[in-house]
Amino acid sequence: MKRILTLSLPLLASVATHAQITIGQNEMPHENDQLVRVTAVTNPFINYAATGPAHTWNFTNLAAAQGDTTNYQSVASTNFIYAIVYADVFFNANRANHAKPGTDIPFSQLLSIQNPYTFRYRSNSVYKTVGYGVELSGIPVPIIFDDQDEVYQLPIHYGDADVSHSSYHIEIPGVGYYGFQQDRSNEVDGWGAITTPGGTWDVLRVKTTLNMSDTISGFAIDRPVAHEYKWLAQDLRVPVLQVNTTTLLGVEIVNAIYYYDVPRSIEVVQPLADVICPGSNVPVHYEVTGAFNAGGFFVPANHFTAQLSDVSGSFAAPVVIGDVTATGPGIINATIPASTPP
Repeated sequence: MKRILTLSLPLLASVATHAQITIGQNEMPHENDQLVRVTAVTNPFINYAATGPAHTWNFTNLAAAQGDTTNYQSVASTNFIYAIVYADVFFNANRANHAKPGTDIPFSQLLSIQNPYTFRYRSNSVYKTVGYGVELSGIPVPIIFDDQDEVYQLPIHYGDADVSHSSYHIEIPGVGYYGFQQDRSNEVDGWGAITTPGGTWDVLRVKTTLNMSDTISGFAIDRPVAHEYKWLAQDLRVPVLQVNTTTLLGVEIVNAIYYYDVPRSIEVVQPLADVICPGSNVPVHYEVTGAFNAGGFFVPANHFTAQLSDVSGSFAAPVVIGDVTATGPGIINATIPASTPP
């Protein structure tokens, strides 16, 4: 249970602070992965800058806003046209071995696109984006990179630093030439142990700086400088923690925070009493997985609520019979209303 795991964290942390790790292709997304993370409540005061060797990071005060699940799939399962363009064969310069719906970096708002896909290639030496697939006026259009975006050079060690230039362009009816270019720089500036609401891990910390610009019909428009701070752990294919910032007037502003956690679930522990009468008290035992908010500044504390259906078993208009403020497994002391039909 979650409570048991939490009690063991201090012991794990004392060991983890002395373990320097290496991140390889096993920690990059694979075809058929379903990667779960939590979108946290944006906290402008989060101390994302602190780092270094043998560092200990504590982000247990993060509050969950909503779940975020990404399904990675085969290239062939996306679209017939994309499957040909990004076929995973050795002579294809644009080969990809997995894809995901959506994009990490948004397209210009001037582009009216639908159903975007990101196509990536993973090997022992690199993890990179090779292109996109988008629908323009309902027609699937592959956008092949002129220069591919090397997200990571693998394997990743503490002290590594690398840069990558990427670009693509497309001719769009009614808009004309549209181009995008980006300079990505990665710096592995810390290692140690991190604790979040999801647990404790040995990690490498990677700071990514993104300088991006759009070109529309010959006019270049620079985007604000973006940073991604990512804490990577072995055997996980999603960062334990990721903090995204945008620089405006020389100041970094936090615009997104994500952390890894197992999917949240709640389960009533059987059995309940064989006979439950109107007006009687009923202890409802429950178990949970995942992280739930303890409450804090502008963040309400988590409540587990027991509800009673109508006589036909429908929960369209349930009756609340008990509630407890908690973040872990426990008991809800419920009361059956005296007016409940037998």
